[in-house]
Amino acid sequence: MSKLSIAWSTCILLLSLLSNLHQRTAASPTPLLKPRLLHQFPNGTWVENLTTLSNGKIIVTLLSNASLVLLDPYRPSSKPITIYHASTHTALLGLAQPSPSTLAVVYGNLSASTQQSVPGTFGIELLSLFADGSVSPATAYPIPNASMLDGLTALPHSDRYLLAADSVLGLIWRLDLFTGAAEKAFTSPLLQRAPNSSQKAAVNGIHVLGKWLYFTNSATATFGRIAVTKHGLPVNGSGAIGEVLARDLGKATYDDFSLGPAGSDVFFLSSPTGLSINAFSLRTRTQTVLAGGAGETAFDHPNAAMLGKTARDAATLYVTTAGIIPGVGGVGGGQVFTVDIN
Repeated sequence: MSKLSIAWSTCILLLSLLSNLHQRTAASPTPLLKPRLLHQFPNGTWVENLTTLSNGKIIVTLLSNASLVLLDPYRPSSKPITIYHASTHTALLGLAQPSPSTLAVVYGNLSASTQQSVPGTFGIELLSLFADGSVSPATAYPIPNASMLDGLTALPHSDRYLLAADSVLGLIWRLDLFTGAAEKAFTSPLLQRAPNSSQKAAVNGIHVLGKWLYFTNSATATFGRIAVTKHGLPVNGSGAIGEVLARDLGKATYDDFSLGPAGSDVFFLSSPTGLSINAFSLRTRTQTVLAGGAGETAFDHPNAAMLGKTARDAATLYVTTAGIIPGVGGVGGGQVFTVDIN
């Protein structure tokens, strides 16, 4: 099946979901779908992010021990495989695929127990990605002026640049993979912490779709967008502000998010403190709890989501959870869930 066919079939599958979403109130607490546990990591394991592969496998980052782990959803009894470990750093965070044969990951020194970062230790590692899901290190790009890199995104029309969210500085860096130079590209107030916020992280997840850079801000519990050029710069220059599209249900907080299928207007937003995945429709500016929510006993702080990339799992949303977050709570180690939106 072609990628176009997969996209259209998934959009059709979403129509019934969207009709429900559009008819529900924004504060509706009842989830539409039930998450299914794919893998439970041991206590003390903080799963931070993920990417889905064209071979149907999943790669997740571990914030707690700076590793990349490969999982096979179609062999749930198989053991996860550690395919990369950053021995000189303590955490791996955001993931992106600049091309089908490359994987980029954020590295740095960040404590899972205190959630304190060490400025000057963060950067982006570019790895070669092979057909079986294995990787090998290629090039490290340190960004010494960064305080805490988190979300990461490639650009759909350029393999030269990556954008990385700095959650402490409240801005987005643009990395030139050809020269290694990094610049502060987006500095909108919408990316920064509110003055009285107890949240340590501001801008968090970022993804580019069309002419927009979409982002979440954990400190303000908002989801928004800023117009972006094909080279990863603000359309209106450094003074570009952007707009807020949604605020988290129950004034909880957003982490990373997933773009919907091609041609749809849906985004899937993870809410760690809301214990939910929320579906947001750009067309109607309507938001509802898709999975999890109040009273949830399965999701242990969901923090990232992504749709599958094969015909078999194009309607499957994969979700990672952090597990126990010191000072916040939790039940156990991080997890990977599936949510079937078919």
